[in-house]
Amino acid sequence: MTVRPSGHAVRIGDTVRVDVVRVFPHDQATVFSFLTESARLGRWYGTWAGDPATGTVLLNFVENPAEPAEVRILTCERPDRLAVGLPMGWEVDLSLAPTPGGTHLVLTQLLDAATPPGDIGAGWEYYLDRLGRVLAGEDADSVDWADYHPGLVAHYTP
Repeated sequence: MTVRPSGHAVRIGDTVRVDVVRVFPHDQATVFSFLTESARLGRWYGTWAGDPATGTVLLNFVENPAEPAEVRILTCERPDRLAVGLPMGWEVDLSLAPTPGGTHLVLTQLLDAATPPGDIGAGWEYYLDRLGRVLAGEDADSVDWADYHPGLVAHYTP
């Protein structure tokens, strides 16, 4: 299967900004719930445990559920924006806006010079397609990583 990229990467000085865009045919509150509610997030990315009010939760990624990692909650503005700090030192920002017939989502991540943007862009395309499958009532595991990597790496390498 050939996956068409929905975003881009731009070099800004010593950093690279990766943006990946999706439009989902679901209302903002529903899409936001699949980003923030543990059971729903767990269907495509990973489950979390803990009290979000503390500013951190433990995330069990779907690929490695036996090794939970601390995730910092930087911003949570229901249902418009979620920004988190992931264990690799990454900060990811998800912005949602209503659009006719659904929700427009933009995932943004700033990368340092040592992080390969091609791998990151391909990865976020993969995960957002997993989210799309779950929102459509399908199995996220039907998304095949081999369709994204290495095929999208060049597209996300500025």
